[in-house]
Amino acid sequence: CKEASLIAEAARRNASWLVITGEDHYVDTAQVEAVLQYLDPTVPVAMGCHGCGKGISLWGELVAKKGGLCGGCSEVLSQGALQMLAAHGRSALIKEYGMEM
Repeated sequence: CKEASLIAEAARRNASWLVITGEDHYVDTAQVEAVLQYLDPTVPVAMGCHGCGKGISLWGELVAKKGGLCGGCSEVLSQGALQMLAAHGRSALIKEYGMEM
């Protein structure tokens, strides 16, 4: 999965923030940087469209109960979130993240 590879690489590089977006999205990078400068990148944070997968147990109890991040929207992940996602290594992340319905 492309996103899992990006997450694993950003975690390996110890990036402060990772912004994942589609090639057809416009991003005002100055505005994104202006917002992120006030946030602590070491705190696990994931921003994006939330709610997908709610009611579906395939991705675990928490996603089934509250929903997860939806595809098609941009995602912003902090360094803390990247480290949590990649804690068990690149292969484990790709195996879990790459799972599709």
